[in-house]
Amino acid sequence: METAVLFRPATKADTSALAVLVDIAGEGMPAHMSSALAAPGQSILEFGRERATRDTGGFSWKNAVVAEVRGEVAASLVGYRLDDPYDLGALAEMPPIVQPLLKLEAKAPGSWYVNVLATFPEFRRLGIAAKLLEIAESKGREVDAPALSVIVGSWNETACAPLPPRRLCRSRHRVRDPVSRISPHRRLGLNGKVAHERHLTEKHGQT
Repeated sequence: METAVLFRPATKADTSALAVLVDIAGEGMPAHMSSALAAPGQSILEFGRERATRDTGGFSWKNAVVAEVRGEVAASLVGYRLDDPYDLGALAEMPPIVQPLLKLEAKAPGSWYVNVLATFPEFRRLGIAAKLLEIAESKGREVDAPALSVIVGSWNETACAPLPPRRLCRSRHRVRDPVSRISPHRRLGLNGKVAHERHLTEKHGQT
């Protein structure tokens, strides 16, 4: 029997789930960043929920779509159109830990950026991620974005595998920039980031 999945805009009631899903999507990097940016005595999850509760900023409940199974949040997409031109003028004022990510975002100006795409383990292999990517494509076209973009770990060669190439892209390229690479740290053993960009098809679905 096919599992029924409801896709809907997120609400503030979903922010606790969003705080966990962003860490799943980032393979622990968001938790590491939160530990460096959280206020004294503030837990990582509290910090993540606080950010998700904002009405502004990229990682906000207002930019999220959730997938719901039997009344429970199963997955989420968080995304938005990146500025074009992308202004890095205030880069030096940002926390050093986020600067490499901002440099990578700047390489895909105007694209519809998939900030978070994650599914809780018990709800995987139901086709939820593929459907969320279809929603991302639709949202990108609504704002005339020329492409979808996502940042993934340089070691994660299969991170874009769920993207249906016939529907989403006519061409693709991978950006590798030594200047924008994330410094390794002990907890995660990170060795860098790679930005992937997939160009949207024509609005009439041509490939």
